[in-house]
Amino acid sequence: MKKLLVLILLIPLMAQAEFLSVEKAWIRAAPPNARVMVAYATINNISEYTIWLTGASSSHFKAVEMHETIEENGMASMIHVDFIQLAPGESVNFGPGGKHFMLFTPLASSSVGDSIELKLHLGNGDRESFSAKVSRKQP
Repeated sequence: MKKLLVLILLIPLMAQAEFLSVEKAWIRAAPPNARVMVAYATINNISEYTIWLTGASSSHFKAVEMHETIEENGMASMIHVDFIQLAPGESVNFGPGGKHFMLFTPLASSSVGDSIELKLHLGNGDRESFSAKVSRKQP
């Protein structure tokens, strides 16, 4: 009975555990009338479990999608990324010329230096928030 009580008391702590760390998060500054922006970051799986990134969102944009720029036959194109699997200790870089977050239809204006919250959607239904600073160049 005592073990069950301890387990029940630990559940809220386990639910609050962080699975990811996010570094170097930034959003490329765009003109005030831009309908699409782009965000970059390095995402690290700091848990003991395999994590599935299944999407992202932000209250600052109508939609956020994960994309990747690929080159085939000398032509660059962009594809939608449905999910990314991260093994324990593994990282994924969202950077110029590779994976990135497309930020569609800004719902408010932003300026260089502003911090905007984004949320990563995980395969288990959890959300992990991080802030990205609006910048003209990669920090």
